[in-house]
Amino acid sequence: MDAPLPASTADASHDEIIAPIFTIGRSFRLWAMALAAVVGWALFAWTWQLTHGLGATNLGRPVYWGLYITNFVFFVGVSHAGTLISAILRIVQAEWRRPITRMAEVITVLVLFFGVGNVLLDLGRPDRALNVILHPHLRSPLIWDVSSITVYLMCSSIYLYLPLIPDIALLRDRTTGWRHVFYGRLANGWTGAPHQWHRLEKTISIMAIGVIPVAVSVHTVVSWVFGMTIQPMWHSSIFGPYFVVGAIFSGIAAIITAMVVVRKVYGLERYLQPVHFNNLGLLLLVMACLWLYFTFAEYLTTWYAQEPNELNVFNAKLFGPFAPLFWAMLVFCFIVPFTILANNRTRTIAGTLIASISVNIGMWLERFTIVVPSLSNPRAPVHTFVYKPSWVEWSLMAGCFAAFALLYMGFTKLFPIISIWELSAETSEAAGDPAGAATVGRLHLPPGHGPARTVPGLARTTLGVVLILVVGGSAVAFGQTRPAAPAVGRPDRASAQPSRTGRDITLSIELPDNPTTGALLFVEKGCVRCHALAGNATRVGPDLGRLHFRGTVMDLAGSFWNHAPVMREKMLDMKIQPPTLTSREMADLVAFLTAYRYYLTEVGQPGNPAAGKAVFAGKGCTRCHGAGAWDKPGPDLSRYKGRFSSIFLAQVMWNHGAEMATVMRGQGIAWPKFEGREMGDLLAFLQAGSGGATDERVYFEPGSPRRGRELFASKRCDQCHAVAGIGGHGGPDLGRRGREFVGSISSLAGLMWNHSQGMTAELARRNIPRVSFSGQEMADILAYLYFVNYATVSGNPDRGGELFIKKCSPCHSIGGGKRIGPDLSTITDLDEPIAIIAAMWDHAPKMDQELRSRNLPWPRFEPGEAADLTAFVLSRRSQAAPTAAR
Repeated sequence: MDAPLPASTADASHDEIIAPIFTIGRSFRLWAMALAAVVGWALFAWTWQLTHGLGATNLGRPVYWGLYITNFVFFVGVSHAGTLISAILRIVQAEWRRPITRMAEVITVLVLFFGVGNVLLDLGRPDRALNVILHPHLRSPLIWDVSSITVYLMCSSIYLYLPLIPDIALLRDRTTGWRHVFYGRLANGWTGAPHQWHRLEKTISIMAIGVIPVAVSVHTVVSWVFGMTIQPMWHSSIFGPYFVVGAIFSGIAAIITAMVVVRKVYGLERYLQPVHFNNLGLLLLVMACLWLYFTFAEYLTTWYAQEPNELNVFNAKLFGPFAPLFWAMLVFCFIVPFTILANNRTRTIAGTLIASISVNIGMWLERFTIVVPSLSNPRAPVHTFVYKPSWVEWSLMAGCFAAFALLYMGFTKLFPIISIWELSAETSEAAGDPAGAATVGRLHLPPGHGPARTVPGLARTTLGVVLILVVGGSAVAFGQTRPAAPAVGRPDRASAQPSRTGRDITLSIELPDNPTTGALLFVEKGCVRCHALAGNATRVGPDLGRLHFRGTVMDLAGSFWNHAPVMREKMLDMKIQPPTLTSREMADLVAFLTAYRYYLTEVGQPGNPAAGKAVFAGKGCTRCHGAGAWDKPGPDLSRYKGRFSSIFLAQVMWNHGAEMATVMRGQGIAWPKFEGREMGDLLAFLQAGSGGATDERVYFEPGSPRRGRELFASKRCDQCHAVAGIGGHGGPDLGRRGREFVGSISSLAGLMWNHSQGMTAELARRNIPRVSFSGQEMADILAYLYFVNYATVSGNPDRGGELFIKKCSPCHSIGGGKRIGPDLSTITDLDEPIAIIAAMWDHAPKMDQELRSRNLPWPRFEPGEAADLTAFVLSRRSQAAPTAAR
């Protein structure tokens, strides 16, 4: 028998809390079965991951942390619910917290298990998890993380168990059968004697004080796992308090959500009253303002520093591929909760529920936008990697949330979700018990065990002051700050934009006619002696074929200057005469190094023929194309083995797109779409033909960006597409996203195919005939799209003037003033940007000697600064020319 015994008169008033423990309704069973099914699916997904390795996920280099670590940080943050609601409010003797402390403490303990579990999921090999403990490295933040979370889990579990003991003893005395045995073991001999109460309260008080710094240290250490690295937008000293504030923020939201569900399902309206939701709503409002402050401070300092690697992540979050997640985070974390909770009329139970759900969604998005964008834009040059969680990752995430809900439901069927003895003590003192003692079942509360005086006036005043300071300070900061001009020289900012103190000017840089011309110079000038190009040979300098130059031509030329002293020293050691470069040679060499990466996109990353074969069948290509088949509408593609290249594939798929669409409609074939690397794999399959995989690299003819610009106009592409803001509309601006589109030629072929139907319809609507391309024309067009940012460079003369004073004025003047070096306004042939960079390169050895003799540092250029300095020199030279003529 495990039925409850009849309640005594003294504790009958709390039967609503005990009743759910002994009743399991139909709705509970259905929910439990549904959640168990989700957990079962997650276990299947985990088995699949263990069988296939982390290849079953979409994690990889450089995004080696994704959904799992996002969930880890999120769950650890939610665990602060118990710390704030129970420990802090217990210390400040906020008596309204009594009905909600246990709900918060249960959340704390349960979510920590899932936080740790997500780390194990991310390992791929859970059996190696103990290596962190067995072979610790004390300088690693990971061992700090493991230690702090372990201590926090132990402290939280004890802090949950201690206040449960009197209620467990109550259940022990009211049950029979296995429940009586189970509760008897957990009650640990509790009888309610005065000395037991004294020890319990003293221990709870000590634990309440001790668990707070432990909880703060946990999320601080979690932030250090990020902040101790040099990844862009992770290496931040503000991450510690920022993570702690976010954790408390999400913890309050979690407890509000749990309160609403428990109140509704178990009919506990008498205990969880509107005042509890109002008070928690005010706390959530204050934390929303604090979160906004820390977020604003984090992004303001990043933007103001204008550090290029940081700005890559900054722009990716605010304006790039992660912008929808970032702005959604802002809406969910601040706009929605602030709008609801700042108004007394909407700060109801329903209102606080909506605000709490919004906050939890927003805080998960915040964790995701912290983890993934920085890894997607790493400081070290690596191949582009776009991370999208796989079905395995989503399944395991759903399983974690379902398992948490299932365990929380299980707890409510074993223990009172509201602390009965704390409510009884509060009721006793509020009623003025003459005996000084309250009875809970067969337990007795000693005299004086009850609520202390509260200070609601002080609490409200404190909350009001904090709210005014945070909101007012943020408003002033936003009102006085204006968005700065985009960083000059970034590929996504081709047109002239206003600067802080003036306007950018466009620098005239001609498109190359043949980007491979510089290859001969690379050999003739001796560059090949120190640098390899995607080769296996070891050189003194870095392999330039494996570096990805993301900036403009001026940024690349500026990097030449930055490394000039080091290169000079190496050349002296190797007894090599430093080469000189004319303006034309510098332009050709920079164009070649820019183009080399472009022409390596397919050769350097070959597709998988086996995967391509599956794509060929899965997309329905076999229905129209077959080996040796004469009864199919399409040609036998095996006849073209050896002829396939990325350019050829893009050309034929575009030229025959309309014809293939007609055939497919006639046969009822849906238009297939290509994603990710599918087109590259298909190309590898077609190149290999029926002979299987091949190691032979298939090269394609280089295109001319200059001819491509002419074709772009003559083929009327500019009717629908703009280039750097100039041209038609309807399609995307190919100048602002040029390199994104042609980062891989095969992926561009897939993109053109995917949108072929839409482009055909748009051309028909505009009464523009569909054009075709020859192989050379397609090569020229794609080369132009890649190089469009090469020639679209702008610089700010005002910022350039500041740079000139700081870095150049000790040796040079422009338009007057005697210096060690020549007056730059008097030197001929400095009327083009590349000519200025070439002249700087030629004179670098002499300048290096002069600077060393004067003990002056070598001036370095950050991305955009070479363009700004060049803009300043050209503008000053143009101003000095009329003066000299007069």
